[in-house]
Amino acid sequence: MTAAPSVVSCSKGGGLAIRVRKLAKEFNRSAAQVLGLLHHLGYIRYKSEQDMVGGAALTKLRAAIREGVRADPVLPAQTQKKASPAPSVPIPGMMDELVPGVAAVQQSASATTATTAVGRTDKARRKLAQARAVVDSDRKQVADAQRSVEALQSSLEKDRRALDARRQALEQKEVRLAEEREALRTALPESLAGLLAARGLLGFDEQERALAAMASKRALGSALATLIATDPTTIARLLRDRLVLVDSEVGEGFPGLVAVAVSSDRAEVPSPTAIRKQLDWIGERLLLNGLKRVLIVGGSPRWQGVIHGGMDARIAITFALDGLRSAADATADVADCDVIVRWAAGVGAEAVAVYDGSDRVQIEVHDDTLKACLDAIREGLAGL
Repeated sequence: MTAAPSVVSCSKGGGLAIRVRKLAKEFNRSAAQVLGLLHHLGYIRYKSEQDMVGGAALTKLRAAIREGVRADPVLPAQTQKKASPAPSVPIPGMMDELVPGVAAVQQSASATTATTAVGRTDKARRKLAQARAVVDSDRKQVADAQRSVEALQSSLEKDRRALDARRQALEQKEVRLAEEREALRTALPESLAGLLAARGLLGFDEQERALAAMASKRALGSALATLIATDPTTIARLLRDRLVLVDSEVGEGFPGLVAVAVSSDRAEVPSPTAIRKQLDWIGERLLLNGLKRVLIVGGSPRWQGVIHGGMDARIAITFALDGLRSAADATADVADCDVIVRWAAGVGAEAVAVYDGSDRVQIEVHDDTLKACLDAIREGLAGL
């Protein structure tokens, strides 16, 4: 009789079957890991490293290993060699004497029954251990999932409390703003525009004409002391940018501005006639010295129209309202201009160094009024 093959046999589904221990060597894994993968794939009948694996089980096992599937290892059952039954010792007795061999047959049957019972016990123990391992693994997964859920619930609860606090803060802020708005509305006096509208004057045009007519008749003097500016900053800026205090006559020399004649000691600019004469002199002096490019840094933009309108058209005047100049700006100024006027402007130390190192005519004006600017330019050109 030939011995059974130790590695390969035919499986039910066709193909070759290989023992678990040979598969472990082939896949460079332990027999416990191979058995764990088989159990993970649903083939829990494989328990020993001597079990033959073939057919669909082998195909799925190879595919799982190629895909990197992981599973908990399952310890292989120990292969037990069946001990040969000890020779029975005939027990002397009546049956032995009457029917020789009866006692020996009974003892052999008892030994076989005991061995079968032990095998069944070991098999049941292995199944119980495997079931316990599966239960422990499931219990661990459930515990991990429960901890994850609890952590998520804690995070959500923390976010909810933060949102509630934020909502309460916003609600309190809205209440405070509403209270402040109501208090401001109650405290603000009636505006002049509102009073004029209540009198029947609609729109700024009608209201301004009404004020101008009353002012021409000197009917506002007594009411000026009772008028209170709720936004004094805006009113002050309006008076500074649009109103011009002129020495003596007003004339038409201030386009876009409101000119008011005041005494000479409080005037911001000379009369239009005096300005025109001074600009004529400045233009003539520049042309006589071949200076046709003038840069004025700083000053108020409201004087640009006055200077441009009275200057000789052959002279190019450039304004730079931003007083601060970089070294690169100053270098470009020196290259493009013949005269540089710094009109109440802090151009910066770097720019001053560039200007001082050039041969350009430099004139510095310390006052922001037009009168001061024209006087300084005239004085600077007088020495040429």
